[in-house]
Amino acid sequence: MKYYFGIDIGGTEIKFGFFDEMKRLLGTTKVKTPTENVREELVDLLYDIVIARLQKEKVTLDSLGGIGLTIPGPVKDGVITFCPNLNVGYDFDITSAVKEKFNKPSLKVVVGNDANLAAYGEYKILGRSNLSNMVFITLGTGVGGGVIVNKKLVTGFSGSAGEIGHIPFDLNNGRKCGCGGVGCVETVAGTAGMIQTANDLMKKEKSIMKDKTLTPKLIFDSAKEGDLVALKVVDSVSYAIGYMAATISTIVDPEVFVIGGGVAQAGQFLLSKINYHYQQLARFGTTEARFELAKLGNDAGFYGAFYLLLED
Repeated sequence: MKYYFGIDIGGTEIKFGFFDEMKRLLGTTKVKTPTENVREELVDLLYDIVIARLQKEKVTLDSLGGIGLTIPGPVKDGVITFCPNLNVGYDFDITSAVKEKFNKPSLKVVVGNDANLAAYGEYKILGRSNLSNMVFITLGTGVGGGVIVNKKLVTGFSGSAGEIGHIPFDLNNGRKCGCGGVGCVETVAGTAGMIQTANDLMKKEKSIMKDKTLTPKLIFDSAKEGDLVALKVVDSVSYAIGYMAATISTIVDPEVFVIGGGVAQAGQFLLSKINYHYQQLARFGTTEARFELAKLGNDAGFYGAFYLLLED
């Protein structure tokens, strides 16, 4: 029996999914992400967790079929080109580092961007053999995504494919994005953008959110209660995502958009509003695309990393 690890490496925590060759998830583990001497400490930590799990199963390293890793930044040919959230510097060849740590040059190690592999995990779990084109949108602190075309994950020339939150949206809003640009979709639909919109509106309008700590959950809960400021914030987010989806559709023409991330917990309330704006903005046959909620939650990343391991 061969065993596999899908490992989702985030800026604050690392999630491990342990699978067997029958594609069964046997267990999960979460640990804090190292913050100092990260290159060395990260690889050491991955090694320790993997070895401990294999020992628990009473199997040797020969039973390890492979390790799949997700990274919160661009990846090209198994190399982390740059990732501020991990502080590993530029051009960290994590693939070679892991193989060297395990002293197993033949070990299969795959590495990909976290949103891309979350997209791939959701795509594989949908399990529809006739589904060829899908776009995954993750809404949380930022706005990210992944693109499936002809049943294949699109990573692009530089590994930057799927950075859809940085599609230019409102170049006049003056909001600086984490990417260095101004007016990206993320500056409106990301957490900071939502809060900024709410604060701007509450300077002029009354709201039940006044003097409360603003979070996406509070904003959506207040909108569901009919708060006008919250409703305006939700509409601005929905319009930005609808615009982004319509723009993507003219290139990819997906059958389905899958919405995930923490903000997606707003459920059908959010989906219906995104779809409304999308239908106003979409062109040609792309209006037939549908919107669905993600099914894997925070596990999508390590599922995608695992399924990528199974590719030839």
